[in-house]
Amino acid sequence: MTVYGAQGQYTLRLRLPDLDDVPDPGQLPPKTGEHAVTSSRYRVRLTDDDRLVLAARFEPYLTWRHTGDPAPRSARETAERIGWQAHTVAKRCENIRNRYARLGVPGLRGPRALAELALLLVSTGELSPADLRRLPGGTAPG
Repeated sequence: MTVYGAQGQYTLRLRLPDLDDVPDPGQLPPKTGEHAVTSSRYRVRLTDDDRLVLAARFEPYLTWRHTGDPAPRSARETAERIGWQAHTVAKRCENIRNRYARLGVPGLRGPRALAELALLLVSTGELSPADLRRLPGGTAPG
């Protein structure tokens, strides 16, 4: 079975030891040279301020009202949404991204780093629509 996830495409294989004639492939190294993250074991402790900034920056990922492909808000837009300075928003998001990168989560460098962080946080449930309640005038959908 092929499954499409936030970090790539994966093949799932179910083995029934006494009913499977196919030899076990063993522990083969990844073909791409980079380990794909498919686990939510990579967790960073997020503070209330972290969650506020992330909910504001990634609001399009957390709401059904958004149309089209979601994209992270700019630091300036996020700062205006929550009443912070744009520099503070940018540094807070960089700090969170770096904490996950230090744990070994791939894809958190480069031009798509914020979008990859959003997908990681939403797909693992670390950031959810309930976090929208933290936003000024915000209520969680549903």
